[in-house]
Amino acid sequence: MTTECNADARTTNPIDARIGSLMSDVSSWSALFVGALAVALSHEVAEALPLSEFHRALALFPVTLALLYGLLWLAVALEGRSR
Repeated sequence: MTTECNADARTTNPIDARIGSLMSDVSSWSALFVGALAVALSHEVAEALPLSEFHRALALFPVTLALLYGLLWLAVALEGRSR
């Protein structure tokens, strides 16, 4: 059984819409760098949290999402300044 990906749901989700608009404003190399940096930094932040392994794993998603949004915003600001 296959499931079709509905692109219309992404436009109604405010988090996907904001991250999608930021992604369209940066170059692909900047987006790749931001993604790798967000994963590495979120892992380090989650390791520093005084939580059990289970709760640390649960906290990893919101930490990664917040870092990704912040780093994308910074990349858009820096690329816009250099243009």
